[in-house]
Amino acid sequence: ADDAKQLPFIYLDCGTEDGLILSNREFADTLFQKKIPHEYRQRPGLHNWAFWDLQIQEFLQLAERYVKSAS
Repeated sequence: ADDAKQLPFIYLDCGTEDGLILSNREFADTLFQKKIPHEYRQRPGLHNWAFWDLQIQEFLQLAERYVKSAS
């Protein structure tokens, strides 16, 4: 538990039609089981620029809130 507090903010975001969706779900489950703080989101989409372009904006807003709350 103390080691988990030393980890950086972990954010996972994956499109439900992405070929990596199962690996992402398994990794998110492992983080949850080990009580490692993280944010996992999955939305409809592929592993492509269109998906990334939309989600990076959301991530940047989330990261800004996280940084402000940590300071």
